[in-house]
Amino acid sequence: MKKIFNFSFVCMMIALSSCMFGLSSCGDDKDDAEGTDGIHNGTWLVTHIKTTEDGQTLETDITPALGITYRLTLKNDSFEFYFKDEEESYTESGKWSYSDNILTLNSEDSGTEHIQVLSWTDTKLVTREEDEEDITEMTFTKQ
Repeated sequence: MKKIFNFSFVCMMIALSSCMFGLSSCGDDKDDAEGTDGIHNGTWLVTHIKTTEDGQTLETDITPALGITYRLTLKNDSFEFYFKDEEESYTESGKWSYSDNILTLNSEDSGTEHIQVLSWTDTKLVTREEDEEDITEMTFTKQ
């Protein structure tokens, strides 16, 4: 059981790293629309992660008992992403926008990231990101 949890944790860390740092776009970010109306504003916590790599799928519920926090706070045109586990924590901030089922996060530290939105209601946000190695779906719940 311990090995499965460690593998799960490593997969989550890889997924988060690729989510925050791996996807950058080229071009003039000033052309992107920034912010959105207040419908999606608020604090969103990741409550579930599903990662598929090499045909194997791993799903993990993120609960306070794990000691891991993924938090995305959206305000009019600004965002803050906060991550914390037993070993480290970091915060990233910048501008955000949402259009055509794409959530765009633009940070001075890691550039622009475009995240596919599978569904977004008043209380639940489900995103999907793909790269050459894996597919990651994250479920956020509004606090």
